[in-house]
Amino acid sequence: MLLSTHASKRPKHGGSVFGRQKWWREWIEGHNKLMRSYFVDNPTYPERYFRHRFRMSIKLFRHISKEVTKDQFFLAKKECCGRTWT
Repeated sequence: MLLSTHASKRPKHGGSVFGRQKWWREWIEGHNKLMRSYFVDNPTYPERYFRHRFRMSIKLFRHISKEVTKDQFFLAKKECCGRTWT
């Protein structure tokens, strides 16, 4: 009886489960999709969609991006696996 009640209890948290599939994000593909959607010469979506999604204009976003990249802290560096984000 004690063994049956212990076996029926579920752990409070899932934790690591053997055989659970890991989902890896496709970082490069996501970056390219975002660029195609909003930042190329002929974007997929108009500027109003960018404004609705990110709550700022593209002009303001580009200004912030330009100012932030002037600081050495925000320059792209190599990761431990050798990738460099640009």
